[in-house]
Amino acid sequence: MSKAKSKGTIMVADSSGGMVQVKDRRFEERANWPIRFKVLSEQADAWMQYFYAECARREWSCSGMGQIEASGE
Repeated sequence: MSKAKSKGTIMVADSSGGMVQVKDRRFEERANWPIRFKVLSEQADAWMQYFYAECARREWSCSGMGQIEASGE
């Protein structure tokens, strides 16, 4: 079965006490995504640190983001 864009709507709190809709960007061209950064292959294991730094630069909260260790150790 192929994936289809969700018809549901997700709302989250914004910084002014209101609500804002979360956009489903899974089916958009990657060039349209609001966050993008490059990580050298030698530093790929630390990509999450680059993500956190980019969020901090934009004053975005990313406290709910995490990564499961790929190494399985």
